[in-house]
Amino acid sequence: MVTGILKEERGGISPLCAGLLLILSFAGFGTWGLLRAWRFQVETQFRLDHRVAREALSLQRGLRTAEASNQRMTAIRAAAAASSVLAPQVLAAIRAELEVEYVLQEGLRIKWEAEQARWMLDFGSRMALAEWERLPEDEIGPQPYTWKTSEFVVETRSGSRSAAAKISNEGAGGEGDEFNAQTESSDWHAEWTNFH
Repeated sequence: MVTGILKEERGGISPLCAGLLLILSFAGFGTWGLLRAWRFQVETQFRLDHRVAREALSLQRGLRTAEASNQRMTAIRAAAAASSVLAPQVLAAIRAELEVEYVLQEGLRIKWEAEQARWMLDFGSRMALAEWERLPEDEIGPQPYTWKTSEFVVETRSGSRSAAAKISNEGAGGEGDEFNAQTESSDWHAEWTNFH
C-alpha cells in the first residue's frame, strides 16, 4: 500500500491540505482587514479634506465680500471728503450708505464667529477668523475694517489624519507686516497647506 500526501481516506482531510487551507484563510482575512483599514483611512481623509475645503472656500468668499465692502466704504468716504461743503441731506445719504456696508460687515463677522464655534464643537480644531478691527466712527460715518494679517488657516485632525488650508492675499506685505484691507486691492485665494 502506497501512502502519499493526498491519500484518500474516508471522512478525512490531508494535513497538508488542511494547513494550506488554514494559511490561505488567514492570508485572506488579513488582506481583507488591511484593505478595510486602508479604506477607513481614505474615507476619513476625504471627509477631512472636504470639510476643510468647504470652510476655506466659504471664508475666502466672505473675505472677498468684506474687502469689496471695504472698497465701497473707502470710495464713499473719499467722495464725501472731496466735497468741501456737504449739505445735510447729502451727508445723511452718505451715512445711510455707510451704515448699509457696516451692517453687511457686522453680519459677516457674526457669521464667522458662529462658524468658528460650530467648527470647534464639531471637530475640536481651529478655524481661522479674520482678526479685524474698525476705527471709531467719525463725522462721515463708520470706518472700513482693517485686518491684522494677510493669511488665515482652516485645519482639522482625526486620529492620525489631518487636513489644512490657508487663505491668503497675494498683495499683502511679508510675515508680520500689518495688512490693511481698505487699501489693498489684490485677491484672496485658498490653497492646501501643512497642518500646524
